[in-house]
Amino acid sequence: MLLVQLLFICTILFIAWCASAVLSGTGRGLAAEGWAPASADHPGRRLMAAEVENGTEPKNCTAPAVHEFPEDIFTNQERKKGAVLLHIFAALYMFLALAIVCDDYFVTSLEKICEKLHLSEDVAGATFMAAGSSAPELFASIIGVFITHGDVGVGTIVGSAVFNILCIIGVCGLFAGQVVLLTKYSVFRDSLYYTFSVVALIAVSSSKGTNVTEKTQNKIKGEKEKARRNGERRKGSGAGRHRGATNKLKWLVSWPILLLLYVTVPNCAKARWERCFMLSFILSTLWIAAFSYVMVWMVTIIGYTLGIPDVIMGITFLAAGTSVPDCIASLIVARQGLGDMAVSNTVGSNVFDILVGLGVPWAIKTMAVNFGSEVQINSKGLVYSVVLLLGSVALTVLGIHVNRWRLDFKLGVYVMVLYGVFLCFSILIEYNIFTFVNLPMCQEDL
Repeated sequence: MLLVQLLFICTILFIAWCASAVLSGTGRGLAAEGWAPASADHPGRRLMAAEVENGTEPKNCTAPAVHEFPEDIFTNQERKKGAVLLHIFAALYMFLALAIVCDDYFVTSLEKICEKLHLSEDVAGATFMAAGSSAPELFASIIGVFITHGDVGVGTIVGSAVFNILCIIGVCGLFAGQVVLLTKYSVFRDSLYYTFSVVALIAVSSSKGTNVTEKTQNKIKGEKEKARRNGERRKGSGAGRHRGATNKLKWLVSWPILLLLYVTVPNCAKARWERCFMLSFILSTLWIAAFSYVMVWMVTIIGYTLGIPDVIMGITFLAAGTSVPDCIASLIVARQGLGDMAVSNTVGSNVFDILVGLGVPWAIKTMAVNFGSEVQINSKGLVYSVVLLLGSVALTVLGIHVNRWRLDFKLGVYVMVLYGVFLCFSILIEYNIFTFVNLPMCQEDL
């Protein structure tokens, strides 16, 4: 299963790289060489400036986010000759590290907190459990707002949302091995809350800046994240039944992370550390922040080296890397015939990602760090991607209805095709194929 996950994530990256190689000289390049909009029309774009003999001449390109991170030990030319493979391995390893710290420590500490506070399952699912399952996306969004000042965080949220609603449901339909019946009420209820969230995101992303007051009007449904927690428990209980070479390889690869977390974070699932759940919560949160920082750093370098914009890296590679563990959990639940739980798992995660994953860092930036300021969404193509996200919800529900509320192989093929169409259109939009939406990224010999 580990090899399948790695192969899938690398395939997504390969598709994004191929698309960038094909399209880099078409619409996006023509926009940069031809009509160049004034910087006032793109307040979120940071234009580079080249020193010439007679003064400063602005370039019609955007400063890469790689400048916001520590200097890499490899030059851009060395990375293009093969050193970028080390960065890809580091990013994949951070995906694994985030999955381990969230499942084994962070979620466990949150469960203990819920027990001490005597919270109901719905309330716990809507608050603490949701934070546990979506922590990587949340910290990626925080890093995008406060460090890179770019669109990698928003792209990750949007990409994860599409991956969850299309790719995960598609995988469940293709590999569930049985026809799983879905409940009309559950699907409509979850889709309705999800639609409200996407509409709110469209409203704030279509403006020049993002104001925090526009997205505090929606609430999160607790039953969805309760389904996620139950699905992860089933995933953990089933892993022990299939011991083999793959599991041994996964343990060997994960051993450094397991040792690091074992030494630094008390496991409150054990009796002797049960009272240290708050310490476990704090330390695991710090590790999630550290792993997320390295993850976004590596992905930014990979995108810069391969010439892939931050938005596309967020929609494809980061989204797949942070959501593949959820995909496996939903597939295990679907194989047990619990279709409503599998679908609620995907939709509930999306609601939290959009409203909290974007709302929290935007609120901190505009209300605490710099009161009254705005968070700029650099790429105007993200607005179109969010609209495509809303369309994917409608088409998915329509497909489920036409398929008579059954999750089967046909529905799986249908939604996987929709996922491919979304990726194609998002990449084409980002490269200005249909209309000019943003400036290209500056390429330098770093």
